Amino acid sequence: MPLSQRARSEFAAIIVVVTFVAIVLGRTQYHKNWSAAFETIGAGDTEEVVLNKLGSPTAREMPDRLYPGYALESCIAPCAERLWYENLIPGIEAWSVSLTSERRVLETYHWVSP
Repeated sequence: MPLSQRARSEFAAIIVVVTFVAIVLGRTQYHKNWSAAFETIGAGDTEEVVLNKLGSPTAREMPDRLYPGYALESCIAPCAERLWYENLIPGIEAWSVSLTSERRVLETYHWVSP
C-alpha cells in the first residue's frame, strides 16, 4: 500500500528531527568527553601527549600570525606555537594549548565568545 503525500511528508519530517536530535546529543557527549580530556593536560606535557588526548588541532598558530577570533595577541616567547581546538560552530568557543620550542605545554586556555 503506497503512502500518501502527507504521510511521506510527516515521515520525512520525523527523520529530520530524529537526525538533528541525534547529532546534537552525540556532539554534546563528544564535547563533554573532549573537555574532560582537555582538563587533564598540564604544563610540561609533551605535544605528543596533547595530540594523543585531543587529536589534530583545528589550527596551528605561529608567533608571527594571530589566529583570529579569540586571542588579542599572538603567541609570544616563550610560546613557540599555539594549538587551537574549535567547537563545532567556529567563533563561539575554543581551547588553546601553547607549546614551547621544546614542544612542551606552556599553558592551556578555554576561550568563550561573549
